[in-house]
Amino acid sequence: MTGRTSSFRVNALDHVAIRVTDLSRAKAFYQLVLGLIDADSDAWGGVPTLLFTSEAGSGTGVALFPAEHEADPDEPGRKSLAGYDHFAFRVDDDAFDGAVKHLQALGVEHQCKDHGDLCRSVYFKDPDGHQLEITAYKLPVP
Repeated sequence: MTGRTSSFRVNALDHVAIRVTDLSRAKAFYQLVLGLIDADSDAWGGVPTLLFTSEAGSGTGVALFPAEHEADPDEPGRKSLAGYDHFAFRVDDDAFDGAVKHLQALGVEHQCKDHGDLCRSVYFKDPDGHQLEITAYKLPVP
């Protein structure tokens, strides 16, 4: 790869695709804990279940696939055994404390971490053990 820039600009993270053991349980978790909105998953026959931070599939989101669902052979990388470390949702500084209180009220185990001058984060896991983060930046993020 070269240091050359792309001919287009990525605007934001669209979604993270993850495989889950119980699709309805995972959907309920993401809707209850993070307030994500179903982006008309019925249009896809329920697989994947698409949940976003805003209506009409805009904002940041997750695509939930059943763990046993067969991958489309025409989609490269779908059968990869590689996992991910975590994914993060950004909130403003004022909303961060509310997010921590929300996790506490729901009984979700979590760990807060101050990342110095950069940001503060709260880490927790979904029902399948996927690592999640809610983060609030202390400095403006470009």
